Amino acid sequence: MTPFAALVLYPLFAITNLVAITALRLGRSLGVGLLALSMMLSLWVACLIALQHPESAPFAERYLPLGIMLAGPGVHAAADLIPLQRRYLYLAYGYGAVVALLGILVPTAYYQPGFSGPGSLFWPVAVLSSIGVLWSGTWMLRAAQQSAGLMRRRRLALALGTVFAALGSGAATAGHIFGISSLAWAAPPLLLAILLVAYAILSGQGGRRRLVNQDITYTVMTAVLGAIGITIYLHLFPYLAPAQTLFWLLFISFVAALPLDQLRTFGVEAMGRRLFKDPIGLTDLADQITETKTRADHAEGLAEIGTMASAVAHELRNPLGIIQAQAALLERRGADAKSVARLREQVVRASHFIDDLLHYSRPRPLSMETVSLREQLKVAVQSVRESYVENQSEIVISENFSDTEFEADANALLDAHITVLTNAIAAGSTTIVIDNHTTSEWIETSVTDNGPGVPDELASTLFEPFVTGRGRDTQYPGTGLGLAITKRWLARHGGEIRHERPPEGGARFVLRWPRQVAEHG
Repeated sequence: MTPFAALVLYPLFAITNLVAITALRLGRSLGVGLLALSMMLSLWVACLIALQHPESAPFAERYLPLGIMLAGPGVHAAADLIPLQRRYLYLAYGYGAVVALLGILVPTAYYQPGFSGPGSLFWPVAVLSSIGVLWSGTWMLRAAQQSAGLMRRRRLALALGTVFAALGSGAATAGHIFGISSLAWAAPPLLLAILLVAYAILSGQGGRRRLVNQDITYTVMTAVLGAIGITIYLHLFPYLAPAQTLFWLLFISFVAALPLDQLRTFGVEAMGRRLFKDPIGLTDLADQITETKTRADHAEGLAEIGTMASAVAHELRNPLGIIQAQAALLERRGADAKSVARLREQVVRASHFIDDLLHYSRPRPLSMETVSLREQLKVAVQSVRESYVENQSEIVISENFSDTEFEADANALLDAHITVLTNAIAAGSTTIVIDNHTTSEWIETSVTDNGPGVPDELASTLFEPFVTGRGRDTQYPGTGLGLAITKRWLARHGGEIRHERPPEGGARFVLRWPRQVAEHG
């Protein structure tokens, strides 16, 4: 075997088997076309490798026509993605099987011994195979033109994969028969073919695609580290073993593998954490399981709180309604206007607390839409000014504010900014400045005020429920749920809210929103 053949055929054999095993692990959700194609390609590449060795070449020469069997699995892989009548699938498999079986029984029908020239059936099979490739490629391209987005890219990948598979099987075999090129040159187009088909099939796996991609990457990293470790070990073994026997080989290999395998796992997981946002290493999955259990416990607790909050709301709303009606009756009977006003304020405050409690304990689903940040902030500012018409605080949108559109729940975005602006006014701020910073992935809005700032004793628990720095008898009493609800809105968008202390004093709240959202919890 030449060095070039070894460099191209061995990696191709490994990758086809990797794709086959991946398809096998994914099971029925993937379809069997990719599995059949990768397994058939692996078998044919094994024949190509055998042809490179003189002792196995005569045997492999008889089985080289198995390459035509790629036609059936190739159409099958496409049929997993593009609707196709079953008879065409049977035709592709049947044609490949007949041609391959005839070639195995009578290889001289296709090529002379030693690939010295074409056989009597070479040209008829070549013409029929070319027609089949043109038909399948045209069918896939037409299907791609009738689709859009990811589906269009997947079908185009299938069409290109068919072309490269034909170049790497039929065209490469013909070139070898006519003495134009070595069969080792079949490897590059076949590698492109299997990668394109694998992309077309695996890219439709949705949430599982992330796991598949990471799994393959971890496998490659493990193979690289394992190959380096085995090479070093084989060079060191003669110096480590008292004698070159099977016992010492097994004993020293076992002793070396105990720490080295853990070291390999540590290295692969460390690299995975650098490459992926949500790595799937063993310790990473254990942490995710713990976090998921914590979230489940938290959700269960919230469900209980929600049930209790609904009961409390039901029991309190009726008495509050009666108190409100009695206040109106007292006012008509000439009761002190100031006392009646204070009574109504307390009813409104209790009703507001009930609403916040229900809002926190039973969050509604997100309703995503494309929103304009500037327009939403204008609505928030107007709402706050109307609610605190007697307050003279100045709310300013910075001159450097850059408008942008992104995906979010409009009401959640509005509520979050109203809460932060309301807190700034309640803290006694006279000037409130709204600014923002955008990147390709994130939208950050900041609300900075010149008030007294957040007390040190509240800083660590600021976003927990029922934490507030406002007393019950202040001008603007609080429920302690506003920032907790805001934090949850941001978290469900995949963002966050944080508190900062500006150098000039006051407080700054930064709300970070992702441009593309998947609801978190």
